[in-house]
Amino acid sequence: MVQRWVFEDPAVPESYTVEYNPNQMSSPFREKKSGISTTTAIDGQALLTESQPQPKTWQFSGFILSQVHYDALLKWSLKPNRTYITDHWGRKLSVYWTSFNPEPKRGLQYPYRHTYTCQLLVLGIAAADGTVLEGTV
Repeated sequence: MVQRWVFEDPAVPESYTVEYNPNQMSSPFREKKSGISTTTAIDGQALLTESQPQPKTWQFSGFILSQVHYDALLKWSLKPNRTYITDHWGRKLSVYWTSFNPEPKRGLQYPYRHTYTCQLLVLGIAAADGTVLEGTV
C-alpha cells in the first residue's frame, strides 16, 4: 500500500494529504562540511575539522490533475513558517518552502493538469520511529 505524503503546519494546526505523491525528489540529507589541516608540530599530524552543516536545499516534483491539488501546493508553498512533511517512508522532515513552480500541460480531461517542482530548505529529519536523524524536528 502506498503511503501518501502529509503536510503539517504546527502553527495553525492543519494538515493536508497529497492526492499524488511526487514522482521525483533529490536527497533531503545534508552534506557534512569538513576540512583537513596539519599541525605545526614536527610530525605534522592531520586535523579533521567539521563545521555546522547548513540547511539542505531539497527539491521534489510531480504532476497535478486537479484544482484542489494545485491550490494546496500553492497554499503550502506560501506558508511563512516552518512546516512538516511526512514522506512515503514515514520520515518526518522539518522544512521551509522556498518555491513552487507549476508548468501547465495540455489536457482536455484534466484542465488543471500541470507538472511542478517545489524547492524547500530541510531543517531536520526524523525517522519513522521518531529517532532524529539530523537537525531539529
